[in-house]
Amino acid sequence: MKKLSILFASLLVAAMLVTSCDKDEKSEGVNDLGKATISGKVWMDYEDQSNNPNGSVNYDSEYAPEGIQLIATIDAADLAQDVSTTPSTAKKTYYTTVGADGNYSFTIDCGAKSVTVEISGEEKMQPYSTWGVNSVSGNPEYQTDNRTSWGFAPISVNVVNKQHQVVDINYVKTGILEDI
Repeated sequence: MKKLSILFASLLVAAMLVTSCDKDEKSEGVNDLGKATISGKVWMDYEDQSNNPNGSVNYDSEYAPEGIQLIATIDAADLAQDVSTTPSTAKKTYYTTVGADGNYSFTIDCGAKSVTVEISGEEKMQPYSTWGVNSVSGNPEYQTDNRTSWGFAPISVNVVNKQHQVVDINYVKTGILEDI
């Protein structure tokens, strides 16, 4: 009887060990979301100095205006360990705004594999200034057009857990509103 009790106790301990190992192996990595960071500067060249009569030419871009909203989107399927449980159309969206110094930053969820992030931004009406000739006096003068629309094509970036990507964004003129 004593041998039977020891045998039963040994089997019980062995069963607990096997069960606990099995449980850990199954749950490991399932909800293991890491983080990646994407940051950089946002530029907008809204002062064309190429025809400056004073000879000083500024080809440098300026920081984009503070407060422009940027959007990062990922496929939720990129976060899943078991792809069969995640709908392929699910998206996860992150928002940030451009600071006064042109900086922006996103913190993106990551799984065990690479995540593709698409960065887009709102279109912005921003004046565009250039040197031109005054139609009345004939003198060169700095002219500003307040009807200029700015934007950029979506940018695709791949990130993995604990990675920091630096991605600078350049807004370009997308159009000028016509006079009514």
